[in-house]
Amino acid sequence: MLELTRRVLLALAIALGLLLFFLADRTPFYSVKIPKPPSKPAVHGQDNLLPFPRATPSPVVIRVSGEHGERFMSKALAVSSGQDIDQAWMRRIPPFERNWERPREIYFKAPEFPLAGLVSGLAEPGDAPRLLEDASGQRLELRFTRLDDDSFHLGSGLSEYGPPLGLVFAWRPWAWWCFGVGLAAYVALPWPRSAKGWSHFSRWRVCLGDFGWVLLFTVFFGMPLAIVGGTVQAVTVYSIFPCVFWVLAGLGLVLMWYTAWASSFHVGLGDGGVSLGALGQELDIPYASIVAASPVRHRYPKWFIRLLWIAALFGRGTARLQVAGQAMLLGASDVSGLALELDNGATAYLWLTDALGSMAITDGARLVKDLEAAGVPLRRSPKELVRLFPPMMLEAGSGSGTGRVWAWGAAILLGPTVVVLLAMLARGLAG
Repeated sequence: MLELTRRVLLALAIALGLLLFFLADRTPFYSVKIPKPPSKPAVHGQDNLLPFPRATPSPVVIRVSGEHGERFMSKALAVSSGQDIDQAWMRRIPPFERNWERPREIYFKAPEFPLAGLVSGLAEPGDAPRLLEDASGQRLELRFTRLDDDSFHLGSGLSEYGPPLGLVFAWRPWAWWCFGVGLAAYVALPWPRSAKGWSHFSRWRVCLGDFGWVLLFTVFFGMPLAIVGGTVQAVTVYSIFPCVFWVLAGLGLVLMWYTAWASSFHVGLGDGGVSLGALGQELDIPYASIVAASPVRHRYPKWFIRLLWIAALFGRGTARLQVAGQAMLLGASDVSGLALELDNGATAYLWLTDALGSMAITDGARLVKDLEAAGVPLRRSPKELVRLFPPMMLEAGSGSGTGRVWAWGAAILLGPTVVVLLAMLARGLAG
């Protein structure tokens, strides 16, 4: 079970990292910048077709005094005018403004705003503009910004014309730590060692399978978050996206289980029969109980391939290309092996090749020859299995495992909806 634990930890780290990467801190912001010089009032004659200018309320001037306030005003004036490029302050300026020759806007979260004590309450959009003024008469324009669900737009996410994204998505450094811890756990945990003479899947093929399910899971789990631009908004406001895309991410977790199974799989032929095992399950099959061995091929259902192509249409950028590539690879998948028909009606499966038809099991050709040498009848006509989940190791008769497949299918199909409903309920109670 260590192989499954390795991959579960990696999947959890990826999911948590993506959630933190797109988790927006909606704490209100105060921003300051050097105000624009007053413009001349427009002259309107009787025949002028231009509308009369809107009357704006007179600004509220807030006097700043004391050593702390004067020091803040001096620093903010220098940074806003471009005379000071202190990196601790530059990160508070939107990226597109950092090279401006015009005054730059400096953002602070409301609780950390150095002069929050001078501001009486939070401003609203219709309130009069406010100015900070020091003892020498220099002024800074003070603006209040509150992010809400409407600030996130489908396809573009949160606009960069506002608080710097580095301040809004304050949890992103922790997201990279999550990715790193998951990768470290995947690499550092002990890998399985097969006994001499036993056949197993090549290590590099297992790692390639891990890359496949990680790509599938990461793309579809992160796509709703990237489309909306915020974790909470994607789950609770635009919930249709996780309800659809997280179903495909669940299929990536199923592929994760199959990769863990392949990593721990081992098979050997002895004097008395075939011995095979994976994920802690061991199976011994006497040669006398094998009725025949038939070639078998596995293909994915066409509806699943079409679903991937539809998902690719909703993606953007590299995500669209990745999903399209996965649809092409799975559509051309050609995994094959042997089906050992047993005298009790069960069937044992030995999958020998990868999706490209190349031998994936070490000494796979020798296994076939040894089975024939042991007197096991080999049939030449192959049979094809068109299933989303191929049977692994043992299938005990027709209809066996149907309940398990339905349980997995229900969990994959309904799990995202349950998570979304719980998140909406939790947000409603918290709000």
